[in-house]
Amino acid sequence: MQRNIVFKLMTGILVLIATTARAQYNTDRLITIGRSALYYEDYVLSIQYFTQAITSKPYLYEPWFYRALAKYNLGDYVGAEADCGKAISINPYIDGMYDLRAVCRIRQQKYNDAIGDYGNAIRLNPASRDYWYNRAYCRVQLKDYAQAHADLDSTIARWSKFTEAYSLQAEICLHENDTAKATRWLDRTVELNPYDAQAWVIMGRIY
Repeated sequence: MQRNIVFKLMTGILVLIATTARAQYNTDRLITIGRSALYYEDYVLSIQYFTQAITSKPYLYEPWFYRALAKYNLGDYVGAEADCGKAISINPYIDGMYDLRAVCRIRQQKYNDAIGDYGNAIRLNPASRDYWYNRAYCRVQLKDYAQAHADLDSTIARWSKFTEAYSLQAEICLHENDTAKATRWLDRTVELNPYDAQAWVIMGRIY
């Protein structure tokens, strides 16, 4: 009698392990196919696969993040922001997810929220110059020119050949009605990269 109970218990455990392994394999396969569709820019199909993966295992952050990326490429910034938020709530230690959510928020002109996301992204990966630049850009949109200058000063101090930062400094100076200082920033931009189109556009505005 005891042997029968043990046998049934062991059989149940083996079935559970096999079922769990099969579910894991199916979920991994759904994510893999979804990523392949995402790579080939079939965003609608990729969303379908990631949605199935989320239904199967909603506690994995990857399908939430990848579905957000697909939605972003379809112009669904609200949906992408929500999916990014869910991915971040599951795993708050990946800077790229804050970056994607920030870009979604910029598209919706939610600049304060985007600044918060870039603060987290910088904390996790301070070596990304784009995060510093994008946060400065958001500050410009909010007319917080002093903090934007500070972000760009930090950016230029670390990446002295990042001409986009010089051009944005010039843009801010124009907002502050300081054309002389804007021109000096643009001169440095063109000196580093004479093909910087944004610098010439700003220069044209000054002229």
